[in-house]
Amino acid sequence: MLQVWLLISALLAAGPTFAEGDWKGDLQIYGWLPQNDIKLNNGYEYKITRNDILEDIDIFLMTAGRLSKDRWSFALDLVYGDISNKNFDEQLLPGVTFDTGGLETWVVTPNIGYMIVDDEQQRFEVYAGARYFWLEVDSKVQIESIIPGRPATVVEGSDRMEHWDAIAGVRGLYYLSDHWYIPYSVNVGTGDSDFTWSAWGGGGYRFDSFDLTFGWRYLTYDVGSDTTIDEIDISGPFGGAMFRW
Repeated sequence: MLQVWLLISALLAAGPTFAEGDWKGDLQIYGWLPQNDIKLNNGYEYKITRNDILEDIDIFLMTAGRLSKDRWSFALDLVYGDISNKNFDEQLLPGVTFDTGGLETWVVTPNIGYMIVDDEQQRFEVYAGARYFWLEVDSKVQIESIIPGRPATVVEGSDRMEHWDAIAGVRGLYYLSDHWYIPYSVNVGTGDSDFTWSAWGGGGYRFDSFDLTFGWRYLTYDVGSDTTIDEIDISGPFGGAMFRW
């Protein structure tokens, strides 16, 4: 992931230079509090709730940047989360416990957009790019012995998923007044995954040099039958600030 951090640093460093010409840019720092629903190919399903994340989160970094000139734009969205100290205990059967000891994830979405409409009422843009999704889940199955005094049998493992998918979508703003607006984005894609789609929408309030934004974000993956993880649904509220130059 070093390349991602280098790209972000380059975009931030280049922002003031681009602003001297016809380039415009913005950088959004936001928080996302999603629930994670994970379905395995053996049929087992488990959830990582928002309370779980709040109680035992190690780090959750979310940022999005966009540079535009005339009708063209380049954008990059980054989400990183690490919940390494959480124990999600699930009772599968009497005497059999499934424990998810930690979860780490990256979601990186670079894309190029083209503005279709940009007037006093709305801004509407089409875009295409890729989404990189990396997920690692540590797990442990503990089987209690039926023989008194015998220790339990413990089987530990780690499931990892790493996917690149091509995506295409639309995004934009609908202005309600000089300050209030409705931002939105939706995209679909496929590649390493059988199918993936993502959407978010909400509200924004514009100040002189920055905006406050809030809303709901959803991301889903139909991974396929060739991995341990079959489906992933991640959804929840977000809120943050967007700085413009």
